[in-house]
Amino acid sequence: MSIKQKISKTLNVQAAESFVQSVQENAAYYIFAAKHTPFGVDQGGGSDDAPPVPQDTALSDLQVYNDMIFGKRIKGDNVAALIKRYDWVENTVYDMYDDTDTDLASKAFYVVIDDVVEYNVYKCLYNNKGAKSTQKPFGKDTAPFEFPQDGYIWKYLFTVDQFNIRKFATDDYAPATPVDFITEAAVPGSIEVVEVETAGSGYNNYTTGIFPDAASIAVGSNLRFGLDASASSVDQYYKNCLIKMTSGVANGEYRLITDYIIQGGRKIIVIDRPFNNRPNAGDEYEIYPNVFIYDVSATSQANCIARAIVNSSIGNAISRVEVLSIGEGYRIATAKIKTANIVAVTSNAVVRPIISPPGGHGANINNELFARYVGITTSFIGNNDPLTPNNDYRTVGLLKNPRYANVNVKIDTDTVIGSFVTGETIYRYKPLKLFSNVTIAANSLVIGTNTSFINTFRTNDRVIITNGVTNIFANIQSIISDTQLSIDKIPTYSGGNSEIYLVESELFGTATSYDSINLRLTDVNPIGWDISTKLLGAASYCTAGVSNTQPAITVNSRDADEFNAFNQLTTFVGSFISSPEFIEDEYLLQDVDDVDLTPSARLHSFTDNPGSANDYLYVTNVSNTFDLQGINGSGGQIRGATSNSYFTARYKYNGEIVPDSGEILYLENLSPITRDIRQTETVKLILEF
Repeated sequence: MSIKQKISKTLNVQAAESFVQSVQENAAYYIFAAKHTPFGVDQGGGSDDAPPVPQDTALSDLQVYNDMIFGKRIKGDNVAALIKRYDWVENTVYDMYDDTDTDLASKAFYVVIDDVVEYNVYKCLYNNKGAKSTQKPFGKDTAPFEFPQDGYIWKYLFTVDQFNIRKFATDDYAPATPVDFITEAAVPGSIEVVEVETAGSGYNNYTTGIFPDAASIAVGSNLRFGLDASASSVDQYYKNCLIKMTSGVANGEYRLITDYIIQGGRKIIVIDRPFNNRPNAGDEYEIYPNVFIYDVSATSQANCIARAIVNSSIGNAISRVEVLSIGEGYRIATAKIKTANIVAVTSNAVVRPIISPPGGHGANINNELFARYVGITTSFIGNNDPLTPNNDYRTVGLLKNPRYANVNVKIDTDTVIGSFVTGETIYRYKPLKLFSNVTIAANSLVIGTNTSFINTFRTNDRVIITNGVTNIFANIQSIISDTQLSIDKIPTYSGGNSEIYLVESELFGTATSYDSINLRLTDVNPIGWDISTKLLGAASYCTAGVSNTQPAITVNSRDADEFNAFNQLTTFVGSFISSPEFIEDEYLLQDVDDVDLTPSARLHSFTDNPGSANDYLYVTNVSNTFDLQGINGSGGQIRGATSNSYFTARYKYNGEIVPDSGEILYLENLSPITRDIRQTETVKLILEF
């Protein structure tokens, strides 16, 4: 069976737009740094001189988590839709927009102009039959620009300012930043260009001249004008042509010639309506054949007006079509050059209108310029905790929606109702108080007085019902009437004087411990957190607000800072047994009886605090379980496999995100990037959709 499909290129563009929207609104994305050990070790393959292509397997993803060092969250202004970058270069032939071109997405039909302080982007509407572009486009206007030097017609689309240039532009890509006045001025179904496909010949019904004297102006009517002696002496010769004024008070105005007569020695045209500014004797004009443009499917007034320019040097053929009014609402357009029967056209020209993209040129630059790329950028600042300023990294990647571990929330004890329990799911929520003084019955009925349950609730809405001492967290099972509804839980209490709240909740994490002041969690969702968040236990029904004491929420005892970054290094806290001589990247081991179960890790960096009780080892790639209580009298000793230095570990803190949580969306291997406290690295990722 033959299957024929069309997958629109706009699907890729929409996927890119959806990704940008996801970053800006409803997901947590992090650019992370990983792998401080040389390639060729720990399944990395390749070498530092020739970084390997990242693998896309489940096993390789697990290794990336083992290698992960730190990550920084991407904010909305750090992501942008991108277009391919085609810089304008003199004497280059550029493609032109064409509504029938199936390969347009792969062509250079627009250019980026680097004007030092900004980038300006222009779309090529006409390339003069494939001529070389010799005039750099310039100007910012809603109307297309025609440059007589090379015959190109360009349409200004948008400007990229310095802020976005620095953040997103590369040699190959430029950010797409719409300009409101261009978007708002776009005309749906407009025709800016009519292509001459066959030039034809014998279009003799053209002339140029001047109105010779005062008597030639408004000959008996403001619709009748006398032409000069060079005009044809044949009746009807210029009927259906267009006259355009090229000088004087009516310069640029044009009218349709409805009749042409020879009368009393005068050569008189009759136009369809008066000029806005009546010409004077001596004013210049041009008369050329009119291009009639039709569209029986047009949804609004299709009033494109165009004239065919005749080239006398090649048999009075049609050299080009000048569009005088772009019209609107065209959907399927055809064009013909109509001449009076008296004109001896020897070969008919073929002309084809080119209709603007949906919405008009500039209405949707992402679709028009195929912005199926997304740029993501951030800076790793050397002295910015928790982005460790030590060692190096060889991999950068994009991680979506990881979950945090070792999170502590300080509870506002004045707001607690109930008690959280270990292992329960914790929601964050914002309550909407709806009614007071409802009564809870033992049969799961909620009874109100002067309430309007039917217009307020929907089946399966989540609610909290509380008497100030005990909470009930449930879903609405059914709405019986304005004063009665049932819930899907057996009430833990019954009676009146209760309040009911509609709850919009989102999963926050899992409780690991609670002491009435501190709620410790793992598997924490970083999306949507703010200090006004209230917490709800799914099993205990306990509710509580967050303390105003700062920092109210910490990760591994540091300020969580709205989950804007994470440090994924495992930390051992203890003491150096002798002067520390550990070597970066070496294996750290702990001797055990069964060699197959030897705990090991790779040393990222260490901190020696002379005179302090606490020194630190920071590691990745932890395997097996390090014993901090001491095995066979070893006292929790860790040794460097190469340096043979020793460290007594008393505490171990895992990385700040749950291993293997979230989704790795992108990986790129690099030559080693050495970190320094005085150094900032700017990372730019380009995603193609």
